[in-house]
Amino acid sequence: MSRLKARRDLGETPQRDSADDDEASNGEQRQAESFVPDQGDESFVRGLFEHLQYRAASFQSAYPFEINSRCDALGLRSNLTQKHKLYIFFLLSACHERLGTNGPPILRQFEQVSREALRWMLPGLEVRLFGSGTTKCDYSGNKWKRIRALAADLCVEVKAKEHEFSKHDVGDSGLDLVAYTNFGDGASHLLVVFGQCACTPAWKTKQYSSGPARWGNILDFNVPPQNMLFVPYCLRESSGRWYQQHEISQTVMIDRIRLVKLLEKGGAVRLSKESSKIVEVTLSNHEPVF
Repeated sequence: MSRLKARRDLGETPQRDSADDDEASNGEQRQAESFVPDQGDESFVRGLFEHLQYRAASFQSAYPFEINSRCDALGLRSNLTQKHKLYIFFLLSACHERLGTNGPPILRQFEQVSREALRWMLPGLEVRLFGSGTTKCDYSGNKWKRIRALAADLCVEVKAKEHEFSKHDVGDSGLDLVAYTNFGDGASHLLVVFGQCACTPAWKTKQYSSGPARWGNILDFNVPPQNMLFVPYCLRESSGRWYQQHEISQTVMIDRIRLVKLLEKGGAVRLSKESSKIVEVTLSNHEPVF
């Protein structure tokens, strides 16, 4: 806060953005959604630290930053645990577009981490990574072949026609994760969960890509699937309520807080060597705040 006042005395003002920017100076990048206040700079910064205090209280031992006693400075902890590095990984996932060639491996890892979280949330269900034909997933071939294989797992008929898909189409039609009950009897009417992993500011529209309204045109569901959206952002206000809750449709939201809590139940999550290296390189970079 004192540095903010000094900068203002010199005729400078900080760019107003989200609470993630305060963490970004210590390793975290900007959150997708920005809160633009109507009050002055000091009031805005106080609001940022109020939100950071909420994060520190919510993430507890998984939070890799420290707030000083005056609540006007944020710093990275000196001894980082694997839980702290997992938090840093979520920060990198939230800003993958700024990582250049390191962005794609972080995205692929986020899908894997989200799958682990879904497994711990629904321990009695089969959990699969549908993904695209260009990523390491549980279904192989082009989109049509993978849709047919998915339909067989879910014991439903394919409503779409083969000619509607290009033989070269290896996309995922907005579906990343699948979970379903496997009774082993070959009968339909299963509990099915569809999930989308969205590391993008467009999470509001992404929540529909794996929903029953879209996939109901592809598969003939007996029971509509429950839709989930996995995001690396902390989509909360400092009160703990959802940020822009009115934008959330009939979707189970799994944001950074819920991901961390789910993964804590399941024990340590091992990042790939590539993702771990990106995290370590990020932590080795230091930039002045002002």
